[in-house]
Amino acid sequence: MANSAPRRPSRAETPSGSPYRWLDVELQGISGLDRVAENEFFEALEGVCSTQGRFDQLVEEVDARKGRAAAGLLAPPDEQPPTRTRTANGLWEVRWRFAEGEFRLYYAEPAGFPELLLALKYHWKWCPPHASSVEITARQDAEIAAAGRRFRRSAYFIE
Repeated sequence: MANSAPRRPSRAETPSGSPYRWLDVELQGISGLDRVAENEFFEALEGVCSTQGRFDQLVEEVDARKGRAAAGLLAPPDEQPPTRTRTANGLWEVRWRFAEGEFRLYYAEPAGFPELLLALKYHWKWCPPHASSVEITARQDAEIAAAGRRFRRSAYFIE
């Protein structure tokens, strides 16, 4: 029997609770807190941008969309709403389609922090033309699992 419960909207599409605050996850590393998500974001863009101008443009596009999410305005008709991930309970996905490929952000909405949107993992979706949908899904699931591990290791995870 199909689940008839209504879809719970993300905070990112719920203006009544805004403004929300984005925080890129930081995890305890060898020398203190490592800026894991922020570093990953910049590294992902540096890996595909051939000019500083293009890098800046992609940063602005990602930041603008995150800004709309912080206001609770990340919703249709102009853009795709955030979606729950299939494999990691409590994680959401924001998608971009750029000339360089499909870009993803996995984030959490920590229960004990109703004002927070916690950026966990940025990555380019792996989808070469020769790959099977099974391979693509497996790679995507691995990225989601990594985001889930980061969330569980963060100071914002409450069981």
